[in-house]
Amino acid sequence: MKLPFNVRWSDALIVGVSTLVVAALAVVVSALIGAGYSSTALVNGGPGSDPSKPLDVSSDSLNRYLDTELIYIGTLKSTMADNITAATGVSNPPPVAAIQKGNTNVISMTVVGPTPELAAEMARSAADTYIASWKARNVAEQNTERYVEVPTAENATKTSSTMATALLGAIVGFGIGVLIIYLRRRSLNGLRASTSTPGTGPE
Repeated sequence: MKLPFNVRWSDALIVGVSTLVVAALAVVVSALIGAGYSSTALVNGGPGSDPSKPLDVSSDSLNRYLDTELIYIGTLKSTMADNITAATGVSNPPPVAAIQKGNTNVISMTVVGPTPELAAEMARSAADTYIASWKARNVAEQNTERYVEVPTAENATKTSSTMATALLGAIVGFGIGVLIIYLRRRSLNGLRASTSTPGTGPE
């Protein structure tokens, strides 16, 4: 029995085995490394003490202010990494993802860690570092509470699932199988061409 589209059984076997093997390896590696957990700290990064859009500030002015704060957070990258390591013992922590939350004063600071508890501690340390910097630049606001939501282990979320990992591995494995078939056919065609070319005898 022939396969559809003139696909050879040997080619189908190569693709099938490659897909299954790479998907299985992806799941095994993911299990050995452990699923990552994402934790987010929400901090008030805007002007004023209320974590919302100030009534007397236009949207453009607010967004420019928050853009500047995000730049400040970028300059604190090294300090945040050092503080996270000191607080949690995690060496070479991943970078902090900081974005403005909607059209408000709130800055979302997200960190990925190996466990919910560590992820929350890392996010808390990163946010503490930024808040200390903000208060140093805004001396009159030293006593204001800048946290909108403190990160906790209960609020941490998984960054990937076994099913998603297996699916990604299967896609990569399928691509590898197709590449193997292409290279195999190219090699066989080259071999046939070299053997079918008539030799040149002596004149």
